[in-house]
Amino acid sequence: MASRRLGWLAAAAGALAVALGGCAAVPVSGVAQPLTGASGQPQQFVQPLPPPGPRPGEIAKDVVLGFLHASASFALDPAAARAYLAPGVRWNPTGTVTVVSPDLSFGQPLNVPHVSGPALQRVVVKGQRVATINRSGQYAYQSDAATQFTFTLAKYGPKLLIAQLPAGPHLLLTQDDFQAVFQPHNLYFYAPDAYPSGGLVPDPVYAPVQGPKSALSTNVAGSLVHGLINDRGSWLSGPTTTEFPKGTTLLRPVTISNQTALVDLGGKADAASAGELALMYAQLRQTLTSSAYSPAVASSVQLAIDGKVQYPASTSDVVPVSGSATSPKKPRALYLASDGVVKQLPGGAKVPGVAPGVSQLDSPAGVTAMAITAVGTDQIAAAVPQGDGCAVRVGTVGSAAEYPSYTISTSGGPCTSLSWDNNGGLWAVTGVGIWVLQAGNSQPVQVSAPTMLPPRARVLSLRMAPDAVRAALLVRAQGSTQLYVAAVRFGARSVAFGPAVPVGTDLAGSGITAMSWYSPYYLLAVSGSQLYQVPLTGGQSQSLFAGAVPAGVQVLTASGGYVAVGTSSGTVYVSSSPYISWTRVPGRASAPAYPG
Repeated sequence: MASRRLGWLAAAAGALAVALGGCAAVPVSGVAQPLTGASGQPQQFVQPLPPPGPRPGEIAKDVVLGFLHASASFALDPAAARAYLAPGVRWNPTGTVTVVSPDLSFGQPLNVPHVSGPALQRVVVKGQRVATINRSGQYAYQSDAATQFTFTLAKYGPKLLIAQLPAGPHLLLTQDDFQAVFQPHNLYFYAPDAYPSGGLVPDPVYAPVQGPKSALSTNVAGSLVHGLINDRGSWLSGPTTTEFPKGTTLLRPVTISNQTALVDLGGKADAASAGELALMYAQLRQTLTSSAYSPAVASSVQLAIDGKVQYPASTSDVVPVSGSATSPKKPRALYLASDGVVKQLPGGAKVPGVAPGVSQLDSPAGVTAMAITAVGTDQIAAAVPQGDGCAVRVGTVGSAAEYPSYTISTSGGPCTSLSWDNNGGLWAVTGVGIWVLQAGNSQPVQVSAPTMLPPRARVLSLRMAPDAVRAALLVRAQGSTQLYVAAVRFGARSVAFGPAVPVGTDLAGSGITAMSWYSPYYLLAVSGSQLYQVPLTGGQSQSLFAGAVPAGVQVLTASGGYVAVGTSSGTVYVSSSPYISWTRVPGRASAPAYPG
């Protein structure tokens, strides 16, 4: 019984106040990274207790700092933060979250003229905005963004209290407190028709870490399970579904014993069929045992209905994560174009040795982009100029037959990127938009760009994830390039994007020139002279190379720990983990592409 996920408010602790049941639906960052012990088991966070409340004689700076620190425990102990507020001050942080650096500066308190009541003083707090989390829960890293907030305080007896908060319902947290009370994990939902042939799609979230350390894993697990049950959506809402029936309840807190989580459900789950229970169990198990961003909260899961265990801790009936094939243990062959001929570099070759041409494209104008299918027989799609527009040639690797040609557009210049999805759809980007050629159709369909992009934004390239739900986009707007992710909805007569969500915002200023999928949880991007791993979180990116990437990179593709780039000078380079150096592929070549 699949139900469509609803959009919901994910503004951190304010949305988590009900039984610790919320998860901030955020494409998750590596911000909160608890250490792992020698056994590989997750270590418990030690959650500092909230401050004891304002004390007689404290100055404005101490009161404001105490309030900010107490705010981090709002979901568990709202009274701790409200103890710093004057009588009658209402505070319910249900808007956005602003994360600021811990080294805040405080202006000199200024007396405020007033007619009656306690004497008022106003203090301006300045700092660097590290990140924001918007109402849809998206974490957006913001480097060196100055910000300030104004607090008004008044004397009540011997204590100084906050009489007026900064405007807006946002929750203001220092970076240290944010790291202490949020932990990145994934919820897992189904792409359309994903089971049994497909898999689960990760939906990154921030789970609140609250309570004493002995209950940490249980609290995080409970938050994640509530996120699945309440079917709370994010940027993936719509194209993905859940198997938890509306009206499902968690009968008792999740317990964890010997790293096995017991989840006892009731309500509408009582009427679930055996097949539906299997799908629910797969979602639970993958959600609670995933360690993509943080150590898993459990190593196995038991699903009970009304106290009776239905699925024991085992690996049976587990749906794979969609897109896992993006990073196979061994890379498949690398394809590249040279003088109108598609050539092949054997998978895993340490010293590139280009084989003879595997497909003749007969295109003296050159290939501007190429894509190879990730599943089944390798299908090649090669984009070639056609007048003032673009055409694609599509065929099977090694086929002697002439490749059929499909006109994408007659204007806007050549195609700048091609990408297959696992439904057999071929996506193309030109100077005038995005196009998809769906399986069985001979005419491409233009697809409107995702909503929420900046004004006059232009999509430079698009890469579909193998799940055929998530798209990564490289966008130019306002003089800089930025990475986004968006979900795709396939209707009976239309194809449409959901809202675009920015990722890798810390790289925007250095000029991103190419990107690719790296795994179900990360993108790769060339920015400046470096190759970065970009979490689907909005969080900070990590450089993978100690040295510089080749100059003029325009194309990036990855498979099984191998990375290939194509440059503006007509050269292709290959590198492999741990990415110490690059090896040039002999001869002139362009449009390198690994399958997928």
